[in-house]
Amino acid sequence: KPLWDKHHILSHQHLIQKTLQTPKWGVDFQYEVLAYRNQVLDGHEEFVTDRSPLDNLAYFLMQNSSGATEKETEDYIKACKQAFSKFTGFIAIPYTDQVVLEDDGKRINNKYYQLYSNSVFNLSASILKKEISTLRGDSLSMWKWEDRVLATNKLLNHILQINPNEETNSTSNS
Repeated sequence: KPLWDKHHILSHQHLIQKTLQTPKWGVDFQYEVLAYRNQVLDGHEEFVTDRSPLDNLAYFLMQNSSGATEKETEDYIKACKQAFSKFTGFIAIPYTDQVVLEDDGKRINNKYYQLYSNSVFNLSASILKKEISTLRGDSLSMWKWEDRVLATNKLLNHILQINPNEETNSTSNS
């Protein structure tokens, strides 16, 4: 959310409203977010991030596709595909009934919207996997922090086929 202040975005709901009111701004904003994420990861050969081009594509589809042309959507998919070329894989952590939604004033605190988001993330993952045959992805169904950390480490070790005792350089981006 580092670009929210620049664009005077107060919450996710506000971002959606702004996109609906000004569709071109919404498309431009999504490209700006994708460029920002690419810039943060540029120069890092090994990294773990909590946001990826998968998130970008899912949010583009949810927030922008109704006001964008099919060509604009396909162009954005291509941009996400290119950005994902530096990724080995991804781990999704979808909303489940175990999740207590945090009312932080930023996110949409509605379980039905979160379930809708899950399906759009699944669609986005399918699109990107189809476009990038070497991309590996998995999802975790637990929400408890300690369980997620253990499962994420296990998946990363499997995906990256590294020795658990080896250290890797990483960067985090939110």
